[in-house]
Amino acid sequence: MSFVLGQQVVDWVSNKYGPIVVSPDSIGLGWVQDDKLVAGVVYEEFTEASIHATIVIKHGTVMTKRFFHKIFDYPFNQLGVDKIIVQANTANDESVHLAKRLGFTEEGMIKGAYLDGDRIILTMTKDECRWLKELQNEKEISEASTAA
Repeated sequence: MSFVLGQQVVDWVSNKYGPIVVSPDSIGLGWVQDDKLVAGVVYEEFTEASIHATIVIKHGTVMTKRFFHKIFDYPFNQLGVDKIIVQANTANDESVHLAKRLGFTEEGMIKGAYLDGDRIILTMTKDECRWLKELQNEKEISEASTAA
């Protein structure tokens, strides 16, 4: 398993998710297994306070905590944002369920934004991110065992 940053991830996510509008400043972070992308995140609309993320995971891929640690560490710790924003079509139960399982909470709804559903807007702040807390705990345990 390895991670890759770059345009190839932006293209892969756009191809899997459907056309997304990306700016030249969009950043793609992907997870590679057996030389193929199996998951990716496109970060865009960076405002210093927040960033928008589009997360795509290939159906059937077994995810690891390491992937989730990485996709939350990057915007919160590397870019320094306080909030990540994701959006989904309410007709896509799988996407909405994944976002909520990851810890995102509903912040808004745009009725009729899609032909077959509404647009749900979900957010997560750095303080709410259990993946960062878990990563920090693992680092502390590792440091304690190294010092012992």
